[in-house]
Amino acid sequence: MGIVGDSKSTSTAGTAWPQLLLAALNTATNADLEYWEEESPRNMASSGATVASRKSSIDSELAEHTETVTDILLDLGVNDLSAMPLEAAWKADMLYIIDAIATKWPSVRIYVCKPWCRGYTTEANTMAGWIDDIVALRSTNCKAGHDERTWLEGGDDGATMTVDGKHYSTPAGQNEAASQWQTLLIFW
Repeated sequence: MGIVGDSKSTSTAGTAWPQLLLAALNTATNADLEYWEEESPRNMASSGATVASRKSSIDSELAEHTETVTDILLDLGVNDLSAMPLEAAWKADMLYIIDAIATKWPSVRIYVCKPWCRGYTTEANTMAGWIDDIVALRSTNCKAGHDERTWLEGGDDGATMTVDGKHYSTPAGQNEAASQWQTLLIFW
């Protein structure tokens, strides 16, 4: 499994959602699926990343990985919400990322998260539509990931699930992020 993302995916602490997700998948599958036996996911994430910045680095990052990856969790876009890029440019950059991943690993399943951030609900709704368009264009490899507009916002403007309206809280937000991804990974 690999993660392409921003600061929500960069933590390596034992309570961060990627480690919680792998532990839950190992338990749920009795560790009988080889690709859940990793100690940590292949993480291609960096704080402050936008779709454009990930596009500019994705080729070199993919070149560093020699293992086979069966699933990619694409958790990008939240940093684009505050200064919405042009739709065509954003989609082209996201498609470039997806195509680069699928070129490296043709059988990969890519789950594209729909981001949310406090104060940017309208923009998050717009971006969710763009993500739906992208998933439809690349349906062979792509599926919609979890939708932060629902669970992260949580009916309380992110007070429970975030520390700052954007980043997952511990333990509630981290646990729920892992749970949201787990549901998708087990049922594709």
